[in-house]
Amino acid sequence: MIVSITRLRLNHLKNLRPFFKLAYAAIAQAKEDAECLAVGTYIGPGLTFWTATAWTNEPSMKKYVRSGSHQQTLPQMAPMCTEAATYHIEVPHMSDRLLPMKSEIAQKMKDGAKFYRVAAPTSAHEAKIIPNRKPWYFRRFK
Repeated sequence: MIVSITRLRLNHLKNLRPFFKLAYAAIAQAKEDAECLAVGTYIGPGLTFWTATAWTNEPSMKKYVRSGSHQQTLPQMAPMCTEAATYHIEVPHMSDRLLPMKSEIAQKMKDGAKFYRVAAPTSAHEAKIIPNRKPWYFRRFK
């Protein structure tokens, strides 16, 4: 099993509505995928959002990323964000808890996140640092 965590920080409140539209389309795509075991979103301070998905294997996760709503979403996110990073972790066995807890997610990202290009990066993003701001809300969709 592989868990994928994505962290985005929006650059302005005006981008909240288009962001949610794009995010929910990608979530709907993941929910419909039989290879996706779980989908969750986390919301934190400073317009910071995380998504976490659990997949049966890496090829099915990559197929999702490169297709449908998710593929269309990626180029539209860069101008909206000041920070964007992702982290994948291989989980050798199935566990009762497929997605990370709110208290764990920021720390997991620090273990080796891949940073994406954004239009106006923060100094933390340029330094490839994940700020230690924990999310305060979690919602599981699948």
